Amino acid sequence: MPADVLVTGIGIVSPAGISREQTWRTLLADGRAVHRLEGGFGPGFGPLCAATVDGFSPPAGTEHLSRVSQLAVAAAEEALISARLATQSEGVRIAASIGTSKPLVDLLLPGPCGVDQDGTLRTRPPCGWFDFLPDAPARTICARFGLAPAHSTVCACSTGLHAIIHGAETIQNGEADIVLAGSADSSLSPLWLAAYRNMGVLAQEHPELGPAWACRPFDRHRSGFVVGEGAALVILESRDSASRRGVSPWARIQGWAIGSDPAGLAQVSENGTPLAEVVRSALNHGSVRSQDISCLYAHGTATPQNDLAEMNCFRQVFGRHLTSLPVVSTKGAIGHLMGAAGAVETALAVLAGQSRRSPGTATLVEPDPEFAGLRLPARTFDLAAGAILKTSLGFGGHLAAIVVKRP
Repeated sequence: MPADVLVTGIGIVSPAGISREQTWRTLLADGRAVHRLEGGFGPGFGPLCAATVDGFSPPAGTEHLSRVSQLAVAAAEEALISARLATQSEGVRIAASIGTSKPLVDLLLPGPCGVDQDGTLRTRPPCGWFDFLPDAPARTICARFGLAPAHSTVCACSTGLHAIIHGAETIQNGEADIVLAGSADSSLSPLWLAAYRNMGVLAQEHPELGPAWACRPFDRHRSGFVVGEGAALVILESRDSASRRGVSPWARIQGWAIGSDPAGLAQVSENGTPLAEVVRSALNHGSVRSQDISCLYAHGTATPQNDLAEMNCFRQVFGRHLTSLPVVSTKGAIGHLMGAAGAVETALAVLAGQSRRSPGTATLVEPDPEFAGLRLPARTFDLAAGAILKTSLGFGGHLAAIVVKRP
């Protein structure tokens, strides 16, 4: 069993809210943040469904940086304050493990980056070449908060979970007392949106219910995901460090594992076997029995192949126990946050375990008959005692699983 790795702080910026509390309140109220963006992404796009962080103001001193770095800094500030780490503590070894999924191409786009209240176009301050690189959010946060040089993770849509797992291993190996871990992403760029459109993975709005119901994980008529943006950073801490500082943990990271799926660059093995091996490894790593799991926080992209692969994985691992396990995806409500998805969803799993309540899959209309007999709540529900398993899958075959439990 691994040494205790605790969660002692959380910061979230998401389409559901510009703070941890606002995001959580929105999701527990069965809120949906996906809406229609009219044009603005180049010829041929037409109406597009997306999930944006509206009303977000970049933290002071980050105006020249990518939106990804700005979101990361905002989440980091909230996480550090919530863990009572707003000021550097002498003698405490604080590291960072922060990722994003791809280069920050919004810095390469010409033109204004906003409009002032008087209607004047606001131009972007000049940035440096290195601000474009995927490790920019990590470097920015370390410089801003005086942390040691960070580990930067780039693992497509499983980036967030990989970054948190690396942070947990850093503590387990005795290399740090505290790790600021997580990820940020904003892929609402014509470049990325065109790529996803050409791949045929973008969902269209529901013909009757509208754009808020575009992405429908586990649904019979699911057709793809909606691109979102956001960030989540968690404070991981050894039990000894938390005790010395007198802080109460929110959760324990019980076990984790990473792996790969050889199906292809943008495919997954529909039988779910590679992911099942990773899930079993995560359970074994934390000495967790399958019956100790009370809820599954799936990657749940609402693409036909991904959802089927995850359910086949869960059937292999949990067997008959699966019929009593609620399976949840929050991507219908807040969009697919790409590299930030795993971090945000892990943070939500921590909040769910702490409050013993969880949002459901808020856009599920008609469950796929392939998943008959499984528990797929569409509304907020009470959560039984036990651990929560979170899975992530990414392009290129990146797989990860983590188990979080009340301390």
